[in-house]
Amino acid sequence: MIGYSAAPDRTTLLHLATDPHCRQHGIGTALIHWVHARHPSIPLTAETDADAVHFYEKTGFTSTSLGEKYPGVERFLVRRPPYNCSPQR
Repeated sequence: MIGYSAAPDRTTLLHLATDPHCRQHGIGTALIHWVHARHPSIPLTAETDADAVHFYEKTGFTSTSLGEKYPGVERFLVRRPPYNCSPQR
């Protein structure tokens, strides 16, 4: 399952979840590609926790710590740049 909102300057992932028994099969990555392909000229962003930040980094996101947003819980802003839509030379 994936939920997102699209604005003129960025697309924000709101929810990303896969059944625990189906993880490590590329479903989450495919969902991210599906969303980003619909809005390729703007960055894709999400807020996540330490448990998921490495997943996002493996799929092309950079991460920035937001610090301890909730007591004892560090949060991260992850950002994936727009797809390069310019022709190759």
